[in-house]
Amino acid sequence: MELLKAKQEEEKRRLEEQMRSAMEAQREQMQNMMRANMDELQRERQEASNQNRSMRDAMENMQRSLNERSGQIAQLQRQLQEIANRPPPSPPPRKKRCVVM
Repeated sequence: MELLKAKQEEEKRRLEEQMRSAMEAQREQMQNMMRANMDELQRERQEASNQNRSMRDAMENMQRSLNERSGQIAQLQRQLQEIANRPPPSPPPRKKRCVVM
């Protein structure tokens, strides 16, 4: 009876140790998965941030170009207005004719 009881206790300890080991392995696996997921999320966030920065830079460049074009258009409009407001040129002087009598 004592031998059976000792065997049962030994089996119980062995199963508990197996269970602890399995739980530790599972916990470690979960931590690794969580770490991998966090790393992937961080990479995705960084990529999105880089794309946003590129888009913002492109928008700023387009805005600068648009502002330059607007300035050029305004300058050309002023020049056209100046040309339109110039007085008409005076007629060329009449040539004196020689009259032969």
